[in-house]
Amino acid sequence: MSAAWKAPSTAADQPLASPRRSGRVALLAGFGGMFLLLGGMAVHSLTSLTRMERQRTDAERLFLAKAQLLEHLRSDIYSESIELRQYVLAAEAEDADSSREALRVLHSEIAESIKAYESLAGGDEAKSLDAVKQAWGSYSAAVGRVLEWDHSTRRRQGRDFLARAPEVQRLRVLSVSERINALNERHLRGETDRSIESLSNFRERVLGLTAVTVLLGLILTTLVVRHILKLEADRSARYRQLLHAQEELHELSAELVKAQEAERRNIARELHDQVGQTLGALLMDVGRALNELKGDSTARTLLAAAKEGAERAVNEVRNLGLLLRPSMLDDLGLAPAIHWQAREVSRRTGLRVDVDASELPDTLPDEHRTCVFRIVQEALNNAGRHANASLVQIAVRQEPERLMVVVRDNGVGFDPHYGRGMGIVGMEERVRHLGGVFELQSEPGKGTLLKVELPITDLGAAEG
Repeated sequence: MSAAWKAPSTAADQPLASPRRSGRVALLAGFGGMFLLLGGMAVHSLTSLTRMERQRTDAERLFLAKAQLLEHLRSDIYSESIELRQYVLAAEAEDADSSREALRVLHSEIAESIKAYESLAGGDEAKSLDAVKQAWGSYSAAVGRVLEWDHSTRRRQGRDFLARAPEVQRLRVLSVSERINALNERHLRGETDRSIESLSNFRERVLGLTAVTVLLGLILTTLVVRHILKLEADRSARYRQLLHAQEELHELSAELVKAQEAERRNIARELHDQVGQTLGALLMDVGRALNELKGDSTARTLLAAAKEGAERAVNEVRNLGLLLRPSMLDDLGLAPAIHWQAREVSRRTGLRVDVDASELPDTLPDEHRTCVFRIVQEALNNAGRHANASLVQIAVRQEPERLMVVVRDNGVGFDPHYGRGMGIVGMEERVRHLGGVFELQSEPGKGTLLKVELPITDLGAAEG
């Protein structure tokens, strides 16, 4: 409907960018520091837990390996004892040879088990392991000599051999292996105790790190909150400044509107009282002069042209005065002024204007009458000049405690978000100054609907 207009940015808008950036930096720094602390604590916790888990797993794996070797060693020793008895008491040479071969295999496996355990044994197991090796060496040497017997020697001396020292040596090996197993279990318990101690230390470290993290987090949070509160205070101060500047602009706009209306009223009065009366007197003088001249046709023609020009000037001055401030708005009221404005627009533009403005009170405040008239005037001008409308409907009615104004046209419409010109802004400023509600609805190709609601709660006092 009117040219697009954009309000200029004020200087108070510009400093807000720096506090926004400062606030973002403070938030990033604060929460970034918190995340770093939490991340560091998480990494330390995971590293410590992984190390303790690895130590526990290694201890369990070592214990199981040692236990399996000892169990295999004891099993081989028992099997060797059984094979030795079978070898010594064998009745047939073939059975004795088979037992001899089995004994040699068992001796080899026992020696490998002792050697394998020796690679896994700790310092506290060295003495016990030496005892096992010594006992096994003695036992193995005695058994080795028996394996060299022939069939008759074995039959003759076998039972005596079983009743002598080899059994004692074998039992000694088993006893020492039991002590080694006890040492292995004690070593596992020691590792378990160390794991528990490590876990306890880890718990204390985690508690300490948590306390430090919480403390630093509180410090960071305090600093960030203080900074944000300061920024919020600065923003609130700037916002109050903006509100104050906006209120001053509204007050200035209202004063300008009042001054404009007063100036229009004065100019219209001056045109009517001074220029209009002067032109009227001139028109009367020209008329008398025209009546006095009888025979001079040239002078009469000139005077007639002057009279016609004076009449046009009088009409233009009267119309100009009515456009500036129609006297009927003050003399007859709002409804006649709106009807006159509608007729004038229809006469000039050919636009059909339907007005429903009956039963309006004569005691409306002057500001309300002026506001409604200027809104209707601006809406009609926009519909005739910009909207290419053929019909405008105007409804002004009084409701309880409010005055409603509705102007609808069937023009080309526009986008209210991008087409708010100075005329629309002026209407909105007038309505806002009176505490009313201004609503503008329009879409391209669907016409325009203007709704204004003005409070008139003080009308009763005005009537009284």
